[in-house]
Order: sequence, then structure tokens, then C-alpha cells
Amino acid sequence: MRVSLIPGAAANWTVSEDRLTYTFTLRPANWSDGTPVTALDFRRAFRRLIDPATDAPDAALFNAFRGAQAIQAGKAAPYTLGVRAIDA
Repeated sequence: MRVSLIPGAAANWTVSEDRLTYTFTLRPANWSDGTPVTALDFRRAFRRLIDPATDAPDAALFNAFRGAQAIQAGKAAPYTLGVRAIDA
């Protein structure tokens, strides 16, 4: 079976040679109040989702992110998740 990726919020993305770093460029989008959606919003959402305090049922889907399993196990803080926002 061939899998085709369909970008959602991403306009495009690149993958590093070692395939460990993915860089996404977001397409323009706004929240319902008109405020622009930014990379910081995604970083905040990923950190919240992986935080054991939220008990998110789909948190394991993010286990490929650096530090995710340690965070879910309560051995690291959510801010250590391997997700960065290099700009808006």
C-alpha cells in the first residue's frame, strides 16, 4: 500500500539528511478571532498533548518526538519535547 501525505496546516516541509529533523512552513491561517495561527501555537499544543497531566488518549501518537516517552513517564518536563518554533 502506498501512503500519500496530504498537508494540512503545512504549506511545505523539508527533512534533514539524517531524517531526524522535519521543518514545516505553515500556510496562512487564523483562529476564529482573527489572530494568526503560528508555530508557537503548534509547539504549545504538542507540549500540552504529551503532558501526562492532560491524560490525552492520543499522546502515544507523538512518541517519535524526541523526549516524548520520558515526558509521558513523568521523567521529564513537557518543555523538553523535541519541538521548536524557529519563527512564527
